[in-house]
Amino acid sequence: MGQKTSSGFSNTTSFQPLRPLPSLRILVDKINLEHSVPMYAEQLVQTVSSLSQPSDNLLHYCYA
Repeated sequence: MGQKTSSGFSNTTSFQPLRPLPSLRILVDKINLEHSVPMYAEQLVQTVSSLSQPSDNLLHYCYA
């Protein structure tokens, strides 16, 4: 009588140490975006297609 029995639950909360969240910081002075369109697209494609081994740069501008 007069004795309290523990029910297995505790009112104290145990806190786990928090890890810092990952973050990303990007610092830039300026951003330069360029968009180029060939003036003579059809002629460029025909000319590059006739070459036996066109350079990667020429092929890039054919598909741009």
